[in-house]
Amino acid sequence: MDSGHIYLMGLMASGKSKLGKQLATKLGMPYKDLDSVIEDCAGHSINDIFTAQGEATFRELEHECLLGLKDHPPHVISLGGGTPCSDRNIDFILSSGKAIYIKVPIPILVSRLDGKTDTRPLIAGKSAHEIAQFLEAQLYVRSPYYEQAHHTIEHKGNLTANDLVSILSA
Repeated sequence: MDSGHIYLMGLMASGKSKLGKQLATKLGMPYKDLDSVIEDCAGHSINDIFTAQGEATFRELEHECLLGLKDHPPHVISLGGGTPCSDRNIDFILSSGKAIYIKVPIPILVSRLDGKTDTRPLIAGKSAHEIAQFLEAQLYVRSPYYEQAHHTIEHKGNLTANDLVSILSA
C-alpha cells in the first residue's frame, strides 16, 4: 500500500469514524478523527466553536489542524463532512495520501441522524424532512470536491473495513 495518510470523506453520518477505526486496526495504522484533533487544539467542542465563533472560524481552525497532520506518520484520518470542500484542503488531502469518498444515499443518512441533531451544529433542531433538504443541498455543493477522491465507494449499510482495503489495493 502507498505511504501517506488514508483520508475518509463524505457527508455527516456516512460512517467515516466507525469505518476509519476499523480500517486503521485492519491495516495496523494509527487513527485520527479530525474533529477530535480540532477539539483538542481549540480546547472546546465543535458545537461550542460553531456557537461562539461561527463556521468561518471553525473552518480556519479545521484547515490549520489538517495541515498540522503533514508531519505525522501515515494515519487513517476521518475528515469532517466539510473538510475537503475548499481548494486548499482538497489539494492538500489529494497530495498527502489516498482519499476515499464514502457515498451514502440521503435516506440512510437521514435515518441515522433523525433525533440525534444535538451534537451536529449544522442540523440542530431540524426535522427529518429538513435534514434531508439540508443534506441534499450539502451534497450539491460538496460533490465536486468529494468526487476528486482517489476512490469512491457506495455505502448502503453493509460496508466493511475489508471493502476499503480491497479498493485501496486495487
